[in-house]
Amino acid sequence: MRMPGFAADHALPAGSLRYRDRRPSGSHSDAVIPALPPCRNCDYIIEQCEKRGDYHSALCRDCMLGYCSDY
Repeated sequence: MRMPGFAADHALPAGSLRYRDRRPSGSHSDAVIPALPPCRNCDYIIEQCEKRGDYHSALCRDCMLGYCSDY
């Protein structure tokens, strides 16, 4: 039994192999960004969630349950 060859290299145009990151060198790419919302914003976030009736989004749920970051 023979395995077919992997053809991913042939599926891409030749120019796409020169991909580079386009972010400026002084970007915050090395900064740690918490996945949790900042606690200082939770009052505003909860207020907006209540106005929209949105209690199911991750952001609303995190603030309402107290899953937030002090940083």
